[in-house]
Amino acid sequence: MVYKNSILPKDPNEKMKPTLILLPIRLGVDVLNPVYYLALKSIFGFPQTVGIAGGKPSSSLYFVGFEDDNIFYLDPHQAHPSITRADPFTPESFSSYHCQIPKKAPISSLDPCMLIGFYIKDKADFDDFCKRSEEVTII
Repeated sequence: MVYKNSILPKDPNEKMKPTLILLPIRLGVDVLNPVYYLALKSIFGFPQTVGIAGGKPSSSLYFVGFEDDNIFYLDPHQAHPSITRADPFTPESFSSYHCQIPKKAPISSLDPCMLIGFYIKDKADFDDFCKRSEEVTII
């Protein structure tokens, strides 16, 4: 649960600091309950959404968007050799850090436990986030 008074500055003249909200949530018992599919997809429409850390059974993934009933993800377990500032940045080295083909999974295959991330940059952004959140039933 997020309380407005824990995010907003106590002094109304003070500028709000950028804030990262990480919301751990469980949307079902053993599987993701279909009643949450639409609400979960709508969260990706929030400009404040930075993604969802979650997974499928036996794998952790980072979800970044959706199309129809598929959710796009990055797999943080694909390791790459590190590069240093001394290394020349070639197109080949850059391309190795990007997916050539986006990975996707049916939303129905997701584990019900996840962590939803939101980045709030200022008061106007927070007000927009609150307005959007009130329209979605899972947060």
